[in-house]
Amino acid sequence: LPALSPGAAGLAWAHSSAGSALSENSFMAAYAASLPVAERVGRISGGLAFRYGFANYGGVHGTVASWDAGLSYGIGRERALRIGFAAFAWNRPKIRWDSAAAEKVPVRFRSGVAWSGKGALDGLVVAFDWVTSAGDDTGAARDRFLAGAEYRIRRRFTIRAGFSDAGVSGRTVRAGFRLQASGFAVDYAFMYGGDLGASHLAGIEVKP
Repeated sequence: LPALSPGAAGLAWAHSSAGSALSENSFMAAYAASLPVAERVGRISGGLAFRYGFANYGGVHGTVASWDAGLSYGIGRERALRIGFAAFAWNRPKIRWDSAAAEKVPVRFRSGVAWSGKGALDGLVVAFDWVTSAGDDTGAARDRFLAGAEYRIRRRFTIRAGFSDAGVSGRTVRAGFRLQASGFAVDYAFMYGGDLGASHLAGIEVKP
């Protein structure tokens, strides 16, 4: 039987804000590993993450703890093409508000395909995703389409751009970057569109 790789673990923190009255913070611990099925065909990779978040909406505070999991499969000897599927908040958590009843977090399912450039296009990744939810307390399901691209420069710096159609926040565009060093990375993105207008997202990742 093929052996499971030792994998990698990581810790991450992310912050998003649209003014002093609206902010979200989340902490995540994740583990990912890969299973070589057939080197000539592809490789299956899987990951599991625990996420704890807290939010401030107009002075009302809430907390939530959820689990995420995903699988991806690389096609071809160089695995330039990958398909994947992930489930977010599959433990069906609830946001615990300090001054209101608990609110159920909808389970989200995400499937997609990504292509990685080779040769002269090494460092370029283009991806297309479809996200659907199982519905929240209102019973309404929401779907959205996402497209994005990133280009890695000298393995340390990555620039990104993306587009999201519909969904909870409406149509949005994003642009940002990732700067990484040994065991450490910083992410930043600027998002515009939807109900929030312009907003900023920042994150810090540490790999032990």
